[in-house]
Amino acid sequence: MINKFPIPLSDEYPEYATSYINFAVASGENIIKGLIDSEKSFKNYVLSLPEEKLNYRYAEGKWIIKDIIQHLADTERIISYRLLRTLRHDTTPFSSFEENDYVKAAKASERDIKDIMKEFSTVRKSSIALVRTILRKDLKRLGKNKSGMIFTVNALAHFILGHVLHHEAIIKERYVLVVH
Repeated sequence: MINKFPIPLSDEYPEYATSYINFAVASGENIIKGLIDSEKSFKNYVLSLPEEKLNYRYAEGKWIIKDIIQHLADTERIISYRLLRTLRHDTTPFSSFEENDYVKAAKASERDIKDIMKEFSTVRKSSIALVRTILRKDLKRLGKNKSGMIFTVNALAHFILGHVLHHEAIIKERYVLVVH
């Protein structure tokens, strides 16, 4: 097991993942500690928000906070699965997924926030267990999607952490700090 992951190089992931990677890198090189700490702090932060904020939409067509949290759990499941496949030498290209369809089908607005956060925490614990199995020799192992975009194991681990940190920043900036 390794805790200190090197900063992924730009050729280890597609350009769209840059923000997520940057958030993970800014949190420090101990990815496992980052995953543990971010789960706790994000959970505490979200559960401190009033119900009206959890259902607030800052613009027409944008997700509510409950949708974002469900998106985080769903995406983490998918990225962890991609990480697992890459670690297990499965070279089958990753399928894409349509995040808006997932959010619509999940119906997070109809769920209790504690239930959504419990799901998110469960997914995160599973991700932590998987990331703990990464060996240094596996960091540069490649997985790719059907379009040929590649991710290294290292970048996938960073993506898992950074994706949540990225969306937490958006929640704070666009949903909570706004006056309406």
